[in-house]
Amino acid sequence: MSGMVAKRLFDLLPQSMPIEKKYDLVKNLWKHYGPRSEKTYCFNADSDVEKLSNDIRDYLLENIKNYKIPEPLA
Repeated sequence: MSGMVAKRLFDLLPQSMPIEKKYDLVKNLWKHYGPRSEKTYCFNADSDVEKLSNDIRDYLLENIKNYKIPEPLA
């Protein structure tokens, strides 16, 4: 879970709730509602490292960082 998503989930919780409970709730919410991925990348010594890095970054941005909290949860 990215820090940005954790913060958004964390901000939904009551201010007076103990911090440990907040973290437990956020963790469980992420496990239930968070995006799932089983993307596999294959590379070898001849692979273009920059292209591989860009592909991984783009995939993570699209599927993790830009993840939106489902409306029923919000």
